[in-house]
Amino acid sequence: MTTARIIDYLPDIYNGILPDFFEKTIPRETAATCESCAMWQPATTSGKENKTLRSFSRESKCCTHYPNIPNYLLGGFLSHKKSDDAKKILDIISNSPGHTPRGIVRPKKIQFLMENSQRSFFGRSKTLICPFFDKEKGYCTIRPFWDAVCNTWFCKYVKGYDGFQFWVAIRKYLSYVEQSLIQFAMYNLNCNPENIENLVSNEQPGPLSLGDLDDLPLDRNRYLSQWGKWAGREIEFYKKCYELVLKMTRPQFEEITGITQKINLAVVKSKYSDLFSTDLPRVLKKNSSMVEEKIEGDQYLIMGYSMIDPFLVPKKLYEILSFFDGNQDVEATCKMIKEHTGFVPDHDLLVELYRFRILTT
Repeated sequence: MTTARIIDYLPDIYNGILPDFFEKTIPRETAATCESCAMWQPATTSGKENKTLRSFSRESKCCTHYPNIPNYLLGGFLSHKKSDDAKKILDIISNSPGHTPRGIVRPKKIQFLMENSQRSFFGRSKTLICPFFDKEKGYCTIRPFWDAVCNTWFCKYVKGYDGFQFWVAIRKYLSYVEQSLIQFAMYNLNCNPENIENLVSNEQPGPLSLGDLDDLPLDRNRYLSQWGKWAGREIEFYKKCYELVLKMTRPQFEEITGITQKINLAVVKSKYSDLFSTDLPRVLKKNSSMVEEKIEGDQYLIMGYSMIDPFLVPKKLYEILSFFDGNQDVEATCKMIKEHTGFVPDHDLLVELYRFRILTT
């Protein structure tokens, strides 16, 4: 198992300000391969695709998400990117109402579509492909200046459900940090304090307007109200945000993020411990909600906690799962399996089955 530091997965601007905990090592998420997308469903040797396994479009991969990019990360992007990749950002700044002092904000129309579409749109919808995804080259043009969501989402996790839960905790932690640093930058650059809370909360209530539907720029008065003295100087503003956060010290960071940061970090630490725990619940049972499909070669694809992170098991292993009925403890169940089949599932195997929630409580 290869490892990496937690901080290695995050933008460089967090080096030196996040707690020392982020220097800890974690399993590298080798199952999620962006360059050669793991979600492009391969055909079986018979030439037929699996019926159950969910796949992504080659046109979009997982990039059917419109990120909210914090002002300081946007400033980092604009300070470092010198290639054609910057054109997409510059076009939004010039022509879209989606740029605010908080950063790039997901349009209300896109938010509405995401919230009111079947979940199967993810990884497949042409309409919802991220505007920063280069479809011809197949890569993200704003990487590594990703927001909390893009930094912490993987299609598959080496540690299964425990890995998923760990990265969800990191996402919540980073999302709070983002909001704190966005406010810090806006306040120190003399943005209108009455606007800071509304802009940072990113709440956009109410029905879609004509401007929302047709992606029209803000009217002049609203634009000036948002930007104040920075109107017409948005790129300079974003770069200043980046410089402010870049110079931040850890004591400053802890003061700005306060007790909520510490509480969120405590949750992250708990989920981190789960990544390395080999303890099992006293009683396990076969997951009644899992989805399974028999494939060629007497093997089974089983989706326990996720429809996009399957667990491949041979027939021999599949057949013993029904012995775990929740009526007796794991030790007694294993003895019964040995008596009936001669096969003894070892502890490590049971841990993996539990991690992927093939077996559950």
